[in-house]
Amino acid sequence: MTGIDRILPTTATDLDDDALADDLADVPDRWTRLTMIASLDGATAHDGRSGGLGDDSDVRVLAAARRVADVVLVGAGTARSEGYEQLELDGASVAWRRERELPAHPVLALVSGSLDLDPAHPMLRDAPRRPIVLTTDAAARTADAALTAVADVVGAGEEHVEPHRARIVLHDRDLLRIQCEGGPAWATAMLAADLVDETCLTLASRIEGGPSHRIGASDDTIAHPMRLHALLRAGDTLVVRSVRDR
Repeated sequence: MTGIDRILPTTATDLDDDALADDLADVPDRWTRLTMIASLDGATAHDGRSGGLGDDSDVRVLAAARRVADVVLVGAGTARSEGYEQLELDGASVAWRRERELPAHPVLALVSGSLDLDPAHPMLRDAPRRPIVLTTDAAARTADAALTAVADVVGAGEEHVEPHRARIVLHDRDLLRIQCEGGPAWATAMLAADLVDETCLTLASRIEGGPSHRIGASDDTIAHPMRLHALLRAGDTLVVRSVRDR
């Protein structure tokens, strides 16, 4: 297993999974972290999947970010394309959370304006905690009974899911530490709404090219200065943690 070194703000060699989680947990109680991966030229996927860009170190960082979160927020299309299953953490992560009097697993929150979801999918049917589906107000009122049987379907916007309303829904359920995993369109919406406190970006050492989406790609300028908080290195992979000054 490739070691992970924290280069900034201080050097710490070969963080194990617990130390990595402790590092990511050292943030305020109300915190939204956007965790994604990109190639050196900004592509967010290889052959349609972000997992095609990652390696073992990226998997470890993502697992640690989920370990410290109250809720994992992700677009339904991304969850399907990336092969999400039930959001069930491993034993070490469960033990870490229980030591801190947290629920054993975070909640999964899916963003789906169309409600094109299969209630029998494992990420809904087999979830260790009841998932939340954020959709439009109209779609929530007419949601299929099979879907509402396995998830809380909540309206969070008129024409589309609005990031501010989505955050209110989560905060009202005491889900304050939000782990946002994209995809690119939802990441752009969150960034444009200025709701992201931290970006945790894995930089894969490869050039991808092609038609892949970019994080923050928008017709409108999104100008949010960030401050470098930490830089992690695992072999040729870098993880850049940047935060907003509020």
